[in-house]
Amino acid sequence: MHDSSQPGALTPQASDSGNIADEELRFLRDQYRTLMNSAALGVVYLDANYNVIDANLAAQNILGLSVDEMKLFTGNNPPILSESGEPFPVDQLPHRLALSRKEEVRNVAAGFYNKCDQRYRWLLCNAVPIYSHIDGEPYRILCTFTDITRRKEAELALQESQELFSLFIENVPTVVFINNEFSETLYNNRYYRELTGINDTGFSTRDVFPAETAASLIEHDQQALKTGYWEGTELINDTAGVTHFYNTIKFKISREGNTPLLGAIAQDISNQLKAEASLWDSEQRYHLLFQNMPTAVIYHKAIRGEGGAISDMLCLDVNEAFEHLINIQRSQIINRPLSSLIPAFQENVKTWLELYEGIEKNSHTIHFEQYIKDYDSWFNISAYSLPDSCFVTIFQDITEMKNSVATIQQLNNDLEQRVMERTAQLRSINKEIEAYAYTVSHDLRAPLRAIAEFARILNEEYGSQLDEEGIRLLKIIIRNVTKMEQLIQDLLNFSLAMRSPGEKTRVDMNHLVDQAVAELLVSESGRKIEIQIETLPTVCGNPSMLKQVWSNLISNALKFTAQNSQACIQVGCMEDAGPEIMFYVKDNGVGFDMKFAHRLFGVFKRLHREADFPGSGVGLAIVKRIIDRHGGKVWVESQPGVGTTFYFSLPSKEK
Repeated sequence: MHDSSQPGALTPQASDSGNIADEELRFLRDQYRTLMNSAALGVVYLDANYNVIDANLAAQNILGLSVDEMKLFTGNNPPILSESGEPFPVDQLPHRLALSRKEEVRNVAAGFYNKCDQRYRWLLCNAVPIYSHIDGEPYRILCTFTDITRRKEAELALQESQELFSLFIENVPTVVFINNEFSETLYNNRYYRELTGINDTGFSTRDVFPAETAASLIEHDQQALKTGYWEGTELINDTAGVTHFYNTIKFKISREGNTPLLGAIAQDISNQLKAEASLWDSEQRYHLLFQNMPTAVIYHKAIRGEGGAISDMLCLDVNEAFEHLINIQRSQIINRPLSSLIPAFQENVKTWLELYEGIEKNSHTIHFEQYIKDYDSWFNISAYSLPDSCFVTIFQDITEMKNSVATIQQLNNDLEQRVMERTAQLRSINKEIEAYAYTVSHDLRAPLRAIAEFARILNEEYGSQLDEEGIRLLKIIIRNVTKMEQLIQDLLNFSLAMRSPGEKTRVDMNHLVDQAVAELLVSESGRKIEIQIETLPTVCGNPSMLKQVWSNLISNALKFTAQNSQACIQVGCMEDAGPEIMFYVKDNGVGFDMKFAHRLFGVFKRLHREADFPGSGVGLAIVKRIIDRHGGKVWVESQPGVGTTFYFSLPSKEK
């Protein structure tokens, strides 16, 4: 690879006198070549323009380049790397520094990409300038380097290992620290710093914690240094004043030729202790609840026979109520088969075992009632499964409840019989009342008709002979007879309204309203009346009774708007998906104070003077009775001087 005829090669310079013999020159060249190729170091010669002149075999192997390839190498692609991993600045390369500074450059680490290995090799480089004996200026550079890749990789691996270890120690969820023999912190992790609030080392335990706490911690340190190991619970307050319990392990770290150190690992077990205390409290509460339950409870485990089928139950625990039930002490119940304790289990063992098989298979709770003749009692029995083929069975004594149910059933039967008897009596009385009302009304109407007839005759035949006072008195007789007849008719209507609606049919409410309006407007000629009627749904009821409702409500609206220059009456409904349909009749009449509304639907109850608004006071009472008989409700809203709205509801479907 070395061209001995190349100008500038490191061979003895030909002296101006030409006295050096060819043999001596050849000897020196061979010696130089042997020395170069036998060297373990990589050796490269460069001229003052940084051109490669020669390189030994070690250099070619390390760099993966021949001498000719080295001459063409620019160092840019891929770049030479500095120790930081960044591309090496060209002017900082060792051979350039040696030439520019005219001094040796030693122990510079650089990464050189070996194309044969296809990876970077790390080299420890030295560069020495060679001076010309003519002008004393450097005209050659001798570069030597050794392959430190393995050492570099080992250093990087060690550094990575140290970083990982440090990362682990920093993030392990326990307090970790190292103290010297004076309990001064030499190393600590993040959790130690969070506990103490100190982000440095060199502090003594006495500087960090209160005196009493510090004394206890230092005592533990000294015990660990003396015996080699200490473990226990330490009570420490954090920077916020919150008390923590730590499970701490302290151990001696021996160092050859140096004083030992103290290593410590502390795990915060405060939450664990709280959980254990809570669990203990829960178990205590469960025990108290279990033992004081008024129902008998047994906790048992399946005993399996051949094939894995349940053959019996082994009692594991019972409460006091169960002891009282079977009259056996708990100590004599535990670890005994259920079949030897409960007679009902013995009598129906197959049924009981099938029940437990089903509970375990389907993971559900069952409830059933059982009469146990040995105890002469009825029990409501509940059973459910737990893991590991365990079960809980609860026996609730329902004997009193059973007896009460039987008593109530008998009372209901007696009450039903009495109700039937009383209903029959009421029906008979109602018929008698209806007959009496009809008779009374008939007997009252006969003399009224006679009075009316005689008054008419008196007026027609003798009216001319009566003075003004006589005519006035005659008119009073006629007016009161008419009023009495109307009152008797209203009472008859009220009596009819108290009857059952009888057979119900589908009723067209719009048809009934139209009929009622047509009949009522005959006597309202000369008035300005506007009646708005919405489309109304059909209902199930008695047509004649429901017509009476509409007639009475619309008549009431016409009466109390008589003083208005323009009467406005609205008839409509509000229908939704609920169980009822609501109808209404709204007017712009005189209205009334709602505090008197409770009197409105009573017989003969009036809120206005008869002289202002004539009437018997029975019409609204009839409306209420009819709606009640149809299973509905009636109510009113009113405001003096604004108007009144009467509402009534009927079932949307026939019951």
